[in-house]
Amino acid sequence: MGYFFRPMGLMNNTYMIAPCMAFDDAQQWIYRFALKMIPGMGDVTLRKLLEHYGSAERIFLTPRAELLKLRGLSCTVAEGIVNKLYLPQAEAEWKFIERNRISALFFQDGAYPLRLTHCQDSPVFLFFRGKMDLNSRRTIGIVGTRKATENGKYITEKIIHGLADYGVSIISGLAYGIDTQAHRVAVNAQIPTLAVLGHGLDTLYPNQNRGLAQKMIANGGLISEFFSQTLPDRENFPRRN
Repeated sequence: MGYFFRPMGLMNNTYMIAPCMAFDDAQQWIYRFALKMIPGMGDVTLRKLLEHYGSAERIFLTPRAELLKLRGLSCTVAEGIVNKLYLPQAEAEWKFIERNRISALFFQDGAYPLRLTHCQDSPVFLFFRGKMDLNSRRTIGIVGTRKATENGKYITEKIIHGLADYGVSIISGLAYGIDTQAHRVAVNAQIPTLAVLGHGLDTLYPNQNRGLAQKMIANGGLISEFFSQTLPDRENFPRRN
């Protein structure tokens, strides 16, 4: 069974996946995933291809000779498109998303965070699990050291409590220290809080925050640009930032 996106829950702009996506729409997602999985296929290149051809499926139908004429497209990427090597892996990724009730947000969708569209290298799609308006007018990013002092934790708590009456959402990275404190205080104050992760949504790092993350899903959520089975490797975190 496929899924389509529609507003659900208490907020008009809260997007979750719901049953009934047409088969063709699911196939488009599988094609998008397969393209992104090709080694050397970055978000900037993929976005240009999608804007040029109109759909991921049409990209896969493009002859090798035509692809090789495109400026900036390497032979490796062109061969990856023509050979369709990553379609089985992409289909498995889609099944993972369906099974775990994860929202896949395309950069042209209304639910995609509009602030990211101003970044040239913003992710073509994101994976989101939770209940939150990702285009909330007031968002506050709070990040800090993993080795937080008690005074640092106290100041973080005071800042968030001071913002509670202003309809804000708190964004952080769920890392040890100040990030964890920001999320925990927000959850306790019933303020929506979103964690931007440096790995896939099939795992959680650090593992000690698993219980906190579950609470965040009910009022906020977890978001990532990474496919499942992507480990929290060091190089992912600057990209996440």
